[in-house]
Amino acid sequence: MYYQINAIMEKKKYEEKPSVVVVDKVVDQIYTTVNFGIREVEGGYEAYTATMTGHLTADEFVKRINGYGLNEEMTTQELETIFEALGFAGGNETSVFKEFMLNKIAAYDRSESVNSFMLAGNRIWLDKATRVGLVNSIGIEKDAGKPETNLWFGGVKYTIPVDTALQMLAALELYALQCYNVTAEHAAQVEQMETAEEVKSFDYSAGYPEQLVFNL
Repeated sequence: MYYQINAIMEKKKYEEKPSVVVVDKVVDQIYTTVNFGIREVEGGYEAYTATMTGHLTADEFVKRINGYGLNEEMTTQELETIFEALGFAGGNETSVFKEFMLNKIAAYDRSESVNSFMLAGNRIWLDKATRVGLVNSIGIEKDAGKPETNLWFGGVKYTIPVDTALQMLAALELYALQCYNVTAEHAAQVEQMETAEEVKSFDYSAGYPEQLVFNL
């Protein structure tokens, strides 16, 4: 048997909520369409799709979905439905769910749910290199006696007292470190789990510090 996955990166829109798994037979060939990341939108639903032919194991399926980066859109419940509907065999269920959950943890760590803060009512983020660069440049401004610094984000200028800006950056660095520790702890916990049920019930969004809000 052979397998093939055709992953459609753009979301498809449906008038009614699609089934997670749809199996069709054309002549002697089986075509299985998996819909995932299903969410309700105005006028219907949206979902990603992956169409498969032939037979493949759960391990193979998840690896290919991960390769497309689409696992970030799939829910644990959808993956469970896929297992149940297609009866994948030949793979270790626990290891498959571990790989899935570790990817979900990494994706959440990169998401706006973690990597953002509010500045004067606007949601923005500064990566590590930018934070370090700003601390250095604003420190130079402070040494030169400048009372204020200008920060630009998304075409918007923010004029902030130098000491306030340095305090903000210090708080942001601490926040980023706390988030890093939570993400690392989550990954370590999942690695140590022994059953698929433990992995399925794990809440990868728990434990993160409250996002920072700076009012100027």
